[in-house]
Amino acid sequence: MMGISVEDATSQINSGDFRNLDISGLSGSKYAQIFPTLVFSKRGSPETGGGTWLHPDLAVQLAQWCSKPFAIQVSRWVREWFSLAYNPIQLEADADRVSMRDEVKDKKRLELTSQVKAFLVKAGLYDPKSKETGIFFGRVHNEVNLVLTAEKAASMRARLELHLGKKVSESELLRDYFPMIDLANYASLCQASANNMAGGMHPIEAVRLAAKQVLPLDYAPKPIDFTERIVLVRRRLEQRDQLRLASA
Repeated sequence: MMGISVEDATSQINSGDFRNLDISGLSGSKYAQIFPTLVFSKRGSPETGGGTWLHPDLAVQLAQWCSKPFAIQVSRWVREWFSLAYNPIQLEADADRVSMRDEVKDKKRLELTSQVKAFLVKAGLYDPKSKETGIFFGRVHNEVNLVLTAEKAASMRARLELHLGKKVSESELLRDYFPMIDLANYASLCQASANNMAGGMHPIEAVRLAAKQVLPLDYAPKPIDFTERIVLVRRRLEQRDQLRLASA
C-alpha cells in the first residue's frame, strides 16, 4: 500500500489494526505527522539544518531494517542477554579488556623490562641478586606509573586498599584493576619507552619522552578510577563460553 495517506495510516494505528499497515512509502515529514513524539522532520538539506530525526527507541529498529547483518547481531545480543543474564555489549568490552591486560603482561611490560636489563648490562651494573638492581627496576616502573597516574605503586596500592576495604598483597598486580583506557595507555607507554631505550636513551628519560610521544597533548596525569578485578572478568567470560557451548 505505497500510496497510503497520513490520515489512513493514523486511523489504522489508533485502532490497533496493523495487519494491512504499510507505511514504507511515506516521506519523513509524513512520518513526523503520524508519530509526532517519535519522529521530527525539518525541511531543507543537512547543511541548512534539515533532516529527519528518530527517537532512540526507533533508532535500532531502523538500523535493523537498513542492515540485515546488524539485525542478526541485535538478535544474538538479545538472545545472549536472556540466556546468560549478562549484557552482551559489556561482555564484548570485557573481552577487549582481558585481551589488553594479557598483552601488557605477556608482551609490552616484558619488552620494557628487557630493555632496562640491557641498559644495566651495558653499563656493567646488572646484578639480579643485588638490591640496587631491584631498586633501579622499581624506579623505571614507578616512572611509568607517575607519567600515567601521578602516583607511585605504593600510593596506588594504599588507595586500592581503601577502595576495596581490605589489604592488598604485594603479589596482587595493580594493573588487574586498571580500566581499558588506562591499560591501553600503559601498553603504549611500555612499548614507546622500550623503543627509546633501544636507541640508547636512559630508561627514566625514555619513559618521560614516551609520555610525550603516545599520550594526548592535553593529557594530565591523575589517579585512575579502579575497576573490577580482571580475574572476575575472566570468570564471567568463561561462564559465557560454557553457556554458549551448552546451548549450541
